[in-house]
Amino acid sequence: MLSDKRRVEILAYISNNQETSVSELLERFDVSVATIRRDLTKLEKDGQIKRTHGGAVLEKRSLLDFSYLEREKKYTQRKIFIANKVASFIEDGDRIFFNDGTTIMQIAKQIVKRDISITVMTNSIKVADILLNNPKIEVIIIGGNIGDFSFASSGPFAEIMIESLYATKAIIGADAFHAVKGISIQPVGEATLTKKMISNSEKVIAVGDSSKIGTIAAVIICKWKDVDVFITDSIDE
Repeated sequence: MLSDKRRVEILAYISNNQETSVSELLERFDVSVATIRRDLTKLEKDGQIKRTHGGAVLEKRSLLDFSYLEREKKYTQRKIFIANKVASFIEDGDRIFFNDGTTIMQIAKQIVKRDISITVMTNSIKVADILLNNPKIEVIIIGGNIGDFSFASSGPFAEIMIESLYATKAIIGADAFHAVKGISIQPVGEATLTKKMISNSEKVIAVGDSSKIGTIAAVIICKWKDVDVFITDSIDE
């Protein structure tokens, strides 16, 4: 097994168990003590774990990073397909709300390549970081509380700020899309903020890959009547 792949699997193992010992890793990966120690040293240097006597524990933020990394890897081609479709709806001069999510990140990666002047208002640190690579895109970060397992802001300060903003389009990712219940998001804080984005927009474009269709998350953010365009990769009849 290549060292990079083994370190990803070691990090996954530690994230599932919160801590581990060198002896456990030796049994699991069938490599030498020196190799395991080098892997743990590298993961600690990268800020993903903390070495302990005889093992390692997960750094709090590394679980966040790993979780996001795993989500980015899932259904990547579907998300790229969606992102290319969404890009055709974005016009010069648009003011756009982006909420958080890995599909939204793929959309940001597509539009940052374009020669287009737009303003993007987002609560996602990762989306903002991508868009800042294009000087013609004005980025407004919606500030607030950053959740333990999210790179996105939410909470009362974010809600106050968004009430003063208005968009020509809200491009919204979500956790679940149900024919009857509508569109829903799991984290309550982010769901509340996304509802305000929808309320303060002229047009709503909802996006999500087909694995989320037919499911329901904790908070309904809107009904289908509130959505102007829904973009996905496929819908089974």
